[in-house]
Amino acid sequence: MENNQPTIENSISEKFSEKRKRGRPRAFEPWFEEFVDKFQLTKKTDTERSNLNKKYFQTAFGVLLNAPNPERFAYLLPPKDEIIAGTKKIPRHTIVAELGHLDDDDILEWAEIICEEKWPTKEAIHRLRSWRLGRNPVPCGDRESLALHLGRAIDCYWSIHSADDWQQITRAALEIVTIAHQEEKEDDND
Repeated sequence: MENNQPTIENSISEKFSEKRKRGRPRAFEPWFEEFVDKFQLTKKTDTERSNLNKKYFQTAFGVLLNAPNPERFAYLLPPKDEIIAGTKKIPRHTIVAELGHLDDDDILEWAEIICEEKWPTKEAIHRLRSWRLGRNPVPCGDRESLALHLGRAIDCYWSIHSADDWQQITRAALEIVTIAHQEEKEDDND
């Protein structure tokens, strides 16, 4: 005789037999993915992550290209006629793709900042992601942060090599700073 009433054993095994979906949740609605696939804006051989990056790139690319006075984004995009002619590649496509995660107004605001500051790709990506995810980005270098980093490095060295003289460590640190300053002056003169 079969008993159809739920038992503790049955409910536990049913609960644990359900599998969670693996990976990140979908970034775009299925209708948008179908639209992009329909017009073959991405290749079927690409990974899902590279397809998402292309979609984000296309979002930001469209906003920047159709913005008033798009020449102000020359650090990120070549002139419109060169893009249409296919004579120039997009120099910083990774930054443009990261901008695609933002709203249109934010894309324009951040693109202006990036073009004014001319941040390298790694720094721009870090700052954009930090802002988008609500984290505090690493501040630009200043005297206090430099002193803090140097102090930590000296403390770390001191803990490993405690037999060394403190004055010797200080002299070595000052010598390195002097050498770096002289090299910077020489680079400026060239």
